[in-house]
Amino acid sequence: MGLLKEYDPKQVIITWDGVAMNEGIAEGTFITIARNTRTWTISVGGDGGATRVHSNDRSVTITVTLRMGSATSESLASRVIDEEKDPPTPHVAALSIKDGSGNTLHFAEQAFLDGPADDSFGTEEGSRDWVLLAPVMTMEHGGNKDA
Repeated sequence: MGLLKEYDPKQVIITWDGVAMNEGIAEGTFITIARNTRTWTISVGGDGGATRVHSNDRSVTITVTLRMGSATSESLASRVIDEEKDPPTPHVAALSIKDGSGNTLHFAEQAFLDGPADDSFGTEEGSRDWVLLAPVMTMEHGGNKDA
């Protein structure tokens, strides 16, 4: 096992509802995957006795940050418009996040956008945070390959 590892953000493949969301990713952190509830919490009584409490909530919030002018942002915006029509066209689909330069894989059978991204404008190209929600996500955290 070597000391030097490799990571390439271009190798992080994000797909949902037929959209390759890694096209147009912003600089810096471009994806965050967070469980909505910790697996374990602790409850402490007035006498100092403690109980370890297990949560069965495996739902997650996924935030993908894209450049303002990316075609991917336009594609996601069109799906939000579909869902806000009367009657809505639902966009609930599998979500996969795979680090091709390592062994990390996150997968949800069902995920959906929580609504439109917020807008902001400035003197430089901004970014859009697109938030997806999933009731259950398999989260396999892996390392990266040797250089």
